[in-house]
Amino acid sequence: MAPGANGAMLSDSPSSAELKPAAVIDVPADGDTCARPPLERVRQALSSLGPGQVLEVRTHVREHTLTVTVWAQRMGFQIVGREEQGREARLLIYNPALLESR
Repeated sequence: MAPGANGAMLSDSPSSAELKPAAVIDVPADGDTCARPPLERVRQALSSLGPGQVLEVRTHVREHTLTVTVWAQRMGFQIVGREEQGREARLLIYNPALLESR
């Protein structure tokens, strides 16, 4: 898909529009005092998903988007959707299979 004027999906995956998130988490800004680190929140959410399921991650911090994207890809997950509208970013992370090393 090509990016649109108002933050359209940036993924080239033809099936990304068909994937429905099994879980959604909001990763808060660093100033939120009781929040767990962003990667810990994402790791914990992804560990509860089964193969073929999708996690939606929402954040207002661009650095979190980049960090989560790199980490997820290194761990064998696939980024199947990315959307940015104003300050909010949304990632769709696909769990292709259970891996022992996660």
